[in-house]
Amino acid sequence: MTHPRLQAFFEGAVDELRAAHKKSKFAPGACKGSLREQGVHRAVAHCLPSVARVYEGEVIDSTGGQSGQLDGIVVHATGSALATAPEESRVVLAEGVISVIESKSSLRGQWDEVLGTWKKVGALRRPLAGRAMLGTMAQHERAIPFVVIGWQGWAQKKTVAEKTRNLLCEFEGKFPPPILLVQLDPPGIGEASSDDEGNAEAKGEVFGEDDRWRTLAAVWFRIGHAARRIVTASVDWKAYLWS
Repeated sequence: MTHPRLQAFFEGAVDELRAAHKKSKFAPGACKGSLREQGVHRAVAHCLPSVARVYEGEVIDSTGGQSGQLDGIVVHATGSALATAPEESRVVLAEGVISVIESKSSLRGQWDEVLGTWKKVGALRRPLAGRAMLGTMAQHERAIPFVVIGWQGWAQKKTVAEKTRNLLCEFEGKFPPPILLVQLDPPGIGEASSDDEGNAEAKGEVFGEDDRWRTLAAVWFRIGHAARRIVTASVDWKAYLWS
């Protein structure tokens, strides 16, 4: 049974994000995006375990890959997130990345942008030898998990499942990472995952208002679990600087 206190907490968190979306209505484009991203950061950052931090910036890997600017990067406390001032965008090394978060006003209207971000993030890799894990690191954990949070989404669970499968199919590799698609209005979730044999599946669900709490609870659970799996995120600096 779901604990009523947690259910009430996540209902309130969803309502706060919806309010941030409404508050930004008619604002200039840059201000609108900033307000919504800040809302997502607050909703996610303060719920994560102390080993996780949320930054904006870009992710690079030791093969020369580069993500471009990202709304939210969840980084392990032992990971490297470089900046020369606290409020600067970070240059984050892939080894310490727990997940990337993409936030959108309308999944329906901005789906091409989501796919564009995923194409860049999905190409990055975290070395198997670059992290100490609880248990053995699986092949599908080399790629970076992707979380999409959209205010407005689709009414049919079939469509949510299809869009999640779309993300899965866009991954260029045998071992796709966990993918979580969350929409707040109407509340819904799409999830995709694979095993270490490369077998993958995608599914979707749309909830009634009484179950809206499940959306952010899923984000908290998935990212929190991934954060606790990492013990340390060491970096082969030679691979970045002198290879």
